[in-house]
Amino acid sequence: MSDGNQSFKERNSKPNQGEELFKAYCDRVGATYYRIGFDEKRAIPSYYHLTAFLRHLPDFVVHNPKTNRLSVVEVKGSLNFKKSDYLRLDESLKIYGTGDAPYFIVFALPNRIIWQTPEQVKAAYEWSTTIGSWDEGRTKYRTLDLG
Repeated sequence: MSDGNQSFKERNSKPNQGEELFKAYCDRVGATYYRIGFDEKRAIPSYYHLTAFLRHLPDFVVHNPKTNRLSVVEVKGSLNFKKSDYLRLDESLKIYGTGDAPYFIVFALPNRIIWQTPEQVKAAYEWSTTIGSWDEGRTKYRTLDLG
């Protein structure tokens, strides 16, 4: 079961299910992954004093030896996509993606792994009618319908 409906505190009291599913997927398909983003389970004192660029680093760089291609990957463990992440998509694409190492958002769910471009996520967010919030309403999200 996805942990996307749990509070931040509940989600961070156990291993990151989405990232664990993604790493298992990479192992299964023979891709190599390299962590570049922060592991939110290991708290950094005064984390929010860092620049947004550092706080929002994608999770992994993935190398596919079959195609010799790199991808920059941000992993999401549920289909709940935060409004703040949506508002950052264009900037993240410019900062983290290149023609030779594209930027993807990967939804790592218990029953499937869904690779999406930022454009696909933006469209799904804009079409979504399922809206929710975490943290007493401070963090808004939409549940994406990715088919």
